[in-house]
Amino acid sequence: MNLPNIIKLAAIVVTLLAFPFHVIANTPLDSFLSQVKTVTYDCPNPAFREQLNQFLTSENLSESHRFQLLVNQTHYQNCNGENNQAQDTLKAIISDPKADKSTEYFASATYQLGFTYDVQERDERCIHYGDALRLSEGKFVDIEMSATLGLITNCPQSGYSNDSERLAAYFALVEKYAESGNFRALAHIHNSIGLFFGAREQHVLAADQYLKAHEMGQNVYTGSNRLSILISAITSLLGSGQYDRAYEAIEDFALINQEVGTPLTDFWYYYAKSGYYYRTNKIAELEKTLPLLAEILPKVDTRFYRGLYRWYSAVPCLYHKDLVCLKAFVDIENKLSDAEKPYASYDYHKFLVRSNMAIGDLQAANMAFENSIQRLDDIKQNQDGLARVIGIANLYSQIYVLENKIILAERRKEQITVGAILLLVLVVVVIAYFIRKRRIALLSIDPVTKLLNSKTAVHDIAKLDLPSEGKINALAIFDLGNFREVNRQVGSTKGDYVLQKIASTLTKVTRNNDILGRFAPEQFILCLRDIEEGSAKSFFERVQEALENTFLDDQHGVDISVRSSMSIYITNEKFNDLHTILDDMLLSLSIKPSK
Repeated sequence: MNLPNIIKLAAIVVTLLAFPFHVIANTPLDSFLSQVKTVTYDCPNPAFREQLNQFLTSENLSESHRFQLLVNQTHYQNCNGENNQAQDTLKAIISDPKADKSTEYFASATYQLGFTYDVQERDERCIHYGDALRLSEGKFVDIEMSATLGLITNCPQSGYSNDSERLAAYFALVEKYAESGNFRALAHIHNSIGLFFGAREQHVLAADQYLKAHEMGQNVYTGSNRLSILISAITSLLGSGQYDRAYEAIEDFALINQEVGTPLTDFWYYYAKSGYYYRTNKIAELEKTLPLLAEILPKVDTRFYRGLYRWYSAVPCLYHKDLVCLKAFVDIENKLSDAEKPYASYDYHKFLVRSNMAIGDLQAANMAFENSIQRLDDIKQNQDGLARVIGIANLYSQIYVLENKIILAERRKEQITVGAILLLVLVVVVIAYFIRKRRIALLSIDPVTKLLNSKTAVHDIAKLDLPSEGKINALAIFDLGNFREVNRQVGSTKGDYVLQKIASTLTKVTRNNDILGRFAPEQFILCLRDIEEGSAKSFFERVQEALENTFLDDQHGVDISVRSSMSIYITNEKFNDLHTILDDMLLSLSIKPSK
């Protein structure tokens, strides 16, 4: 399917020119012009438009200020689909002998005039893009880049004689701006690459580029520019049959449009929904959406948009076999030349075949069929040549990048050296930090059981806060009374294994926020924080039971049972004088026989 020109229109909106006029903000108007200043690949803040109109009605405006305000006004108009109004104003500015051709506003006006012709698919765009490039080169970076992209995309006579060179030029710009972190510029470039692939029927590749551009630009673009790339992505997703992804993108569009909500973005939204319903054969939903599309159409009226609306409006006619309605549609379309149908994709020609056949006009149906076959041949040729184009483009791109690197090498040499030294210092500091952190962690762990060692466990318990009202902190020491006997039964050389097995049992039955450690060679300590007293006692009993059954399932040929003693201390306060408490608990264990 030939890429619908809605992508072209949306893509060009991304390149709408900023107005970075070099004035000293020493008056309210100068301050306003500084505020409204916008990069070339974005749209001005809608909040400033009313104030701009007020300034334009002011008396005693200087010629420079008047031109700057008018160019800002056309920027708003182009961002909102008011391209015809913008074109008239821009022509007047460029032809006015009082306009200063050395200024940024004049270069901006020249570029924008090219944009208005681009919307109309007219060759005059290349003249103005070329003029804008000459006026901005080396001075106004945003305009220079946008004009360059306009020439690469639309103007073979500008020096990019084949697709390989065009694609290579895109890649070179990506390489150039990737290091700058300028996501606005990168989004603009990826959007143009998407346009390149889309114009060659490569909708999958185009959609990927548009979605990448949308992701990059989403948090930095403003106004309708937040949605211009997304509508291109939706159109390519629909064109490549990725209907589920298209529907998700339409839902994202609706959410963003709640904040943007211009006539142009409203039209794009209903256009996207109509295209989705048409391609998924949801005619009832399409019929509900078409009146909304018709309502907004007069506000963004172009030949392209009118053609799209006629086409989608005829879909229910074919579905319901309304031959009167269908004949009215084909009568209009059959009289139009190819140049008058920029929306005429493969999908359109296929629909026109079915429509003409439905009303019995076999001659017109045959002509539409031939056009659809030609579209398919174009798609196949584009597919066959794409791999070769991309390969050659990569070669050109490497040459362009190499040239840029040679120019920048000396400038960057010192920066790289300083950066390397700083990075080395940083790496050493980070390594030292992690080594120290690991060493501290190892010092807090018992090497055999991998539990907290005695010192760390006691330290952590001593720092515990007061328990909540009605709850307590509970402490227990478990003493393994028959450790040596168990060790002999398991194997006299497996003392570490016995301790590790017991530690594993304790870890499994305790909680993450409990403090568990090895207190002495044959003793373990466990602290339960902020717990109800009854729960604490029963919890300790379950722990002791699990401890004594540690070796129940071990295969050693004999029954092995761990006998242990437990001493418990409960408090509703902090563990003040913890060492005295522990001494008393150990004394209790010494006079208490193990089970």
